[in-house]
Amino acid sequence: MLRFATSPTGDMHVSDLRVAIVNYLLAQQKREQLLVRIDDTESKKNINGKDTEIMMILEKFALKHDALFHQSEHLNLHQTLALRLLKEGKAFICKCTEKELENSNYYSGHCETLKEIDYEKLKASGEDFVIRVKKPSSTISYTDLFHGEQTATPNEIDSFVILRKDGTPTENFASATDDMISNISFILRDEKHLSNTPKQIYIKKLLGYETETHYAHL
Repeated sequence: MLRFATSPTGDMHVSDLRVAIVNYLLAQQKREQLLVRIDDTESKKNINGKDTEIMMILEKFALKHDALFHQSEHLNLHQTLALRLLKEGKAFICKCTEKELENSNYYSGHCETLKEIDYEKLKASGEDFVIRVKKPSSTISYTDLFHGEQTATPNEIDSFVILRKDGTPTENFASATDDMISNISFILRDEKHLSNTPKQIYIKKLLGYETETHYAHL
């Protein structure tokens, strides 16, 4: 299955339409299904009616799809998978403030060294926290159809946030888990996502997903 993912946070750009068209043509060529995914987990940024507008544009260009869903529909699943990584020791609770983090390019690892924190008790207390995935111990590599071999070091991937303070998943975590659940075999998207791909590959690896995925960034 292939997918076209877009956010209802503004007008659909020509570059988005290009990605949608190429995904549609590739799905037709490979005789695979095409999923349209609305990435709407950041509710404060969403613009009412933009998802409907996006679908109207796709319809106008005769870009038919086989399935459609909004990422917000999977919120409980995203949280469950994040807590699974937390329970397995692959992620940790971070209570660092934005001020404490603003002068560093990489996460210091401070909260990772603290004793285990009870998630439910902390949540009930109302104290602000996020969940971060532990930094990988080795490089993450993949081959892009257009850009060739891509490699990210542990520091480049870092201990990034997967669950925000409000309990919603970050873009990288939601995208990785939804691609995994939908069994997306070929991810074709804008080149602005090149640096996100190693993080998403890492998430799927931590969750035990081993199915091969092909990548192409336009």
